[in-house]
Amino acid sequence: MVRVERSALMAFTPQQLLALVQDVECYPEFLPGCIAATTEVATDESMQAGLKFKLAGLTESFVTENRVSTSAEGYLQLYMRLLKGPFKSLKGQWSFQPLGEAACKVSLAVELDWGTWSLGRLLAPQIERAVGEVMGSFKQRASLLYGN
Repeated sequence: MVRVERSALMAFTPQQLLALVQDVECYPEFLPGCIAATTEVATDESMQAGLKFKLAGLTESFVTENRVSTSAEGYLQLYMRLLKGPFKSLKGQWSFQPLGEAACKVSLAVELDWGTWSLGRLLAPQIERAVGEVMGSFKQRASLLYGN
């Protein structure tokens, strides 16, 4: 099992950043390695997102269920869990902690269990780098869309 956490301070509102994370279909435009993204099912409470990545010459697809909630402290959060894919399990959480009126601390935690998928062992060292790239990519995308 691999667990990676990253956080960053960003000069955008939690609502802006949550909207960016929920705009799954735009991921191939800015997220490294993402070659396809679809919203498969969407309701008021949740969304099922299909992602296809090409990393280290390998192409894999997976589907997650994403649910938005508000923490006891009032932060917006988005929880992800694997519905279908090559992993034994995949869980993630985005958290958007407001800092004043136009800034927030963004955190992303990903927990991945490769199970018996032997290629997973080769890719495990890449996960930490990839999560860092995800955070940087979302920060750049927010700057492009919202200014700053």
